[in-house]
Formats: sequence, C-alpha cells, structure tokens
Amino acid sequence: MTIAVIGSGFGGLAAAVRLQSQGHKVVILEKLADPGGRGRVFRQDGFVFDAGPTIITAPRLFEDLFEIAGKKLDDYAKLVRLDPFYNVRFEDGTVFACSGDRESIIRQINAISPDDVAGYLRLVEAAEEIFRTGFALIDKPFDRLSDMLKVLPDLARLGSQRSVASFVNRYISDPRLRQVFSFHPLLVGGNPFQTTSIYALIHTLEQKWGVWFAMGGNRRTPQWNREAVPGYRRRASPVLRSEANRNRSEDTQGDWRNPFRWHAHRSRRHRREL
Repeated sequence: MTIAVIGSGFGGLAAAVRLQSQGHKVVILEKLADPGGRGRVFRQDGFVFDAGPTIITAPRLFEDLFEIAGKKLDDYAKLVRLDPFYNVRFEDGTVFACSGDRESIIRQINAISPDDVAGYLRLVEAAEEIFRTGFALIDKPFDRLSDMLKVLPDLARLGSQRSVASFVNRYISDPRLRQVFSFHPLLVGGNPFQTTSIYALIHTLEQKWGVWFAMGGNRRTPQWNREAVPGYRRRASPVLRSEANRNRSEDTQGDWRNPFRWHAHRSRRHRREL
C-alpha cells in the first residue's frame, strides 16, 4: 500500500517515519523546494537563518520516533541543554534569565516585584494543571465531534477560552514579568493576547524537560527524521519541483537527500498521485 503524506514539516516527516516503520510505501508531497515546514531555513550572503523554531522543548518526542524505527537519536544528533534557556531584556536594562532553576526565578521576581512572588507560585500551580490535561491531548485524534465534546468540560474548567496574556495577568502585576511569562505563544507563531491559555503549559514543559539546542541548528532536524526511516537509501539527485520553478524540473544535491519519492509541484501528475 502506498500512502501519500502532504507536507514535509515535522508532522509530515514524523508520520512518514511511523508509516514506513509499519511496512508501508510512502510518498511525500511538498509544494516548496526545501523540506522542513516551519523548520526550513533561508540562506543569504553566506548566512543561514531559521525560518521558525530554534529550540526544542520535548526531546523525548524525537527519541520516541527513532525508537519506533529501531534506532537511537544520539547516533544522529547532538542536543545540548541550555542554561539559562534564554534572557529576556527590557528597555530599562532589566534582564530576566529564564531557566529550570525555580529558586533563581523566584529571586529574580523578588528583585523586580516582591509582591508578585506569591502570584507566580499560584501561576505555576495553575500551569501544571493545564499541562496535565492539555499535554495529554497532543497525540489524540479528534476525528469526530464527539471526540471534542469529551474534552470540553476539562477545557472549560481550565479557562481555555482566555488568552495566555489574560491567564498570566490574573497572577502577575508587573508589566515586565507579565511579558516574561506570557510570550511563549510567540515560539509557535501565536499572539499571546489571542492564543488560548492552554499554551501556558509551555512554562511547565520547559521546567519539566528543559530547553535544548540542536547542534548545527534546527535545520538539521528534518535530516534526523530522514535518517530514522527504515531501509533508507541515499539518492544522488532527487527531482524537486517547486512553485518557484513553475513547470521546470531541477536536479539538486543539497544536504537533504530524500529517501522517499519526492514530488513538490502542483500539476496534473500531482493530483493523479493523490
């Protein structure tokens, strides 16, 4: 059986790995010239820029993917735990170092706004409850309306109709600290003032598993997923067709050499294969 996976982002590549591990033949369809989705990169003047994510907050998900394929992530990639995770800098010169050290965070809050220490501890408790409920849903399919209806009571109880900013503002009063604990939706392209408060679980996620950097940049992660595919064979010149090339085929020998049949164009042939 041949299965078509549309899109070569993290989700598409992970799906392809799982499907090939089950013995299926897989075809990936991608409209752009490069794989990776949000993990793509842009190159200009000899420099490489991440198009999206630059950090990893749940390395176990990658490890699980490699285990499914009978391989070890450590054989293909090097992840380095960051400490601090990042520094948040403000115009007044204030610098807040986000890390997994709870005592350090409390000390910094106390130096900026002592009255917010108690509020932060309540925020942590609320975020942990959101994490317990929300993170368990990330690999659950919602194929039917009834699937969603089952989780609505929990989502309502957690106040998921509120934004992340609104959630944080309930516990924190200092405007700088409000930014420190509500900017996380930006990591996934969201607006803290519009994104559901379920994303407040990112704070707990970071505290639980840390923040990691992939040596070589996150542009390497599509290559790891490629390597995880059972029976992978390197192709010297896969044919990539992109919207940028329109009707012209182009052989390429980039870093990413696809183990799948690779089609990246909108054409009659594309539609036939779908």
